[in-house]
Amino acid sequence: MAAQTARAATWSAKTLREAVRFGVVGIVSVALNTLSIYLLTELFRINYLVSYLIVFFFCTVVGFRLNRGWSFRIVSGDQHKEFFRYLSVMVLTLIVAITAIHIFVALWGNYVIAVTLVSAGLAPLNFFVHRGWSFGRSLGCDHLDR
Repeated sequence: MAAQTARAATWSAKTLREAVRFGVVGIVSVALNTLSIYLLTELFRINYLVSYLIVFFFCTVVGFRLNRGWSFRIVSGDQHKEFFRYLSVMVLTLIVAITAIHIFVALWGNYVIAVTLVSAGLAPLNFFVHRGWSFGRSLGCDHLDR
């Protein structure tokens, strides 16, 4: 029983480290995302939702590389399958995000705050879905991880 408890604590610590690294990648991504959207919208006069779509694709590729290699420390496996899964999650997140951002801008009038809050709000969901499905890891079963 003690060995099982110690193993569970180790798995939790590993998951926590991954979550912290995922959070760091997320903070960097949100900052890059928000700054890029701001520049496209203010300097080039592109609608904030169109700017979000443009930046989304770039940030998705960067996020995939950083999360795969650093957050989850994956060095082997089918990158194409993982990227397709990652992209699928991000497209669903995009639909939710665009809708929420549009609503929040209508309520508050500030797209920068809306983008930041929506991105931060979706981060925990993204962590668990990417960890469990995109990269094929499961919570509590780290001994099965690659």
